[in-house]
Amino acid sequence: MKRFSLRQVKPASIETGFPELINAAIFNDDDSINNHVFSQYYSSKEILDWFNENISFILNEVEPTFLPKANCLAEAIEMFYRSLSDDDLDNGHFDSMLDTLFEYKTRHDLKFAFRGTDIPNVFLGVYRGHLTVSWQESDTYVLSTLYEPRLILQIM
Repeated sequence: MKRFSLRQVKPASIETGFPELINAAIFNDDDSINNHVFSQYYSSKEILDWFNENISFILNEVEPTFLPKANCLAEAIEMFYRSLSDDDLDNGHFDSMLDTLFEYKTRHDLKFAFRGTDIPNVFLGVYRGHLTVSWQESDTYVLSTLYEPRLILQIM
């Protein structure tokens, strides 16, 4: 079974002023990397705070019903944004949906755990009845289904 993991691979350095180096990846049961997602210097405390606030949403909240059907959550969100025209945005008909989607993203997109960094949008959450991790690499969307609700945070 696959699991998503954030691991500290380099401790904070007083000399350089960098916080911890965190790797995000999908791991197989034998602890081999199935898919590397990103590496980023960041404070593990802030990441843990974000997860503590949002883990219940990640494990239980389903995607907004107005999202189009897609292969993964990352693709569905991108498809929704691309479907909006300038007129749609100007006349305010979609304001409520945009607000709902923004709130959803604050609970499911790792960009909100790693504020101020240039990581990809990585969505953690229930999609089509399964706990998933998804993101975009170049022009391709990557989906990993986690067959049991294990999100492993190995930050020490």
